[in-house]
Amino acid sequence: MMTLHRVLIYWLRLHIDKIHRIIWIIAPIYALAISIVIIAASLNPLIIARGAVDLVLTLSGYRLSFLGEPRESPGLDYAVRISILHIAALSITLASSIIVIARRRCRACRSLLLGAALVQTTSLGIIRAVGTIAWHEVSIMIAATSMSETSAGIISFPATEIEITWAGYILLTPIYQTLVYILLALTIVAVTIDLYIGQKPSRL
Repeated sequence: MMTLHRVLIYWLRLHIDKIHRIIWIIAPIYALAISIVIIAASLNPLIIARGAVDLVLTLSGYRLSFLGEPRESPGLDYAVRISILHIAALSITLASSIIVIARRRCRACRSLLLGAALVQTTSLGIIRAVGTIAWHEVSIMIAATSMSETSAGIISFPATEIEITWAGYILLTPIYQTLVYILLALTIVAVTIDLYIGQKPSRL
């Protein structure tokens, strides 16, 4: 077992430059791909229009409202702010991945990509931990769009009245979270190899 361990370390040291190059080819392309997919999925005019209104109302201190009725939802307000942070990190991921693809020797750009991935992962965790009740409310209201008024007093909310910022609901899907975690793992490994190589001349 010890011999296998030594062989593995020797192999890694022997091929670390090649592994380094491959990861820094895959990571930015992967980051670019998931950024484009999530942004494209967010480009629903209705969601953007409602999200823009929610953004202005939330940042100006007003509560979100449904059907014109003020609705107290601190959790949703908080989730909106965090999702805005996540969208900002997503934009940085998109920009830095393009720069890294164009200039692979730019270590600052690589660090920026890692930072954006860290912010994305952290904001996803915060949204999931703190915004659970808020997003549960949203999911109930989304489900209510297909319902008519019943004897229990359930009212059908028109889709135009569901105030949800950008693609906030997409940010909580397990598939998207998995994609972001993979991106984080790739960039951490790549930057760790960067630090290991140090001042060693790069063949990128």
